[in-house]
Amino acid sequence: MIHELELKIRNLENGYTPSSLQLGKRVRASKSNSTENRLIHSLQLKDKAMKQLQAVTSERTKILELIENLVEPDEWLVITMLFVQHYTITKVCRELTIGRGSFYRIKKSAIEYLAKVEGVN
Repeated sequence: MIHELELKIRNLENGYTPSSLQLGKRVRASKSNSTENRLIHSLQLKDKAMKQLQAVTSERTKILELIENLVEPDEWLVITMLFVQHYTITKVCRELTIGRGSFYRIKKSAIEYLAKVEGVN
């Protein structure tokens, strides 16, 4: 999601607004300034995307800080691989050379521990 928001912001920053000179047309008087309206709309979209990116980044930072409370290395690895690196269950099991049963046991233990730690804070 962070990558998608960064890409959206970059596209809005690099937005192309054709001018009458680039199109080879004469400038005509208009009652509404469509170029200005498009620029304002683009800036509003960029502002909204920046706020979303900030919220997602803040949430991710809180999650990473919470994960750092895990004491057991295998729990930390499973939770980090699953929720931070977005590995599939199969890939986590293969990387750690554990079975699915062990994976689910470690994951459950880690989540229960984190729920207790979060409940204290």
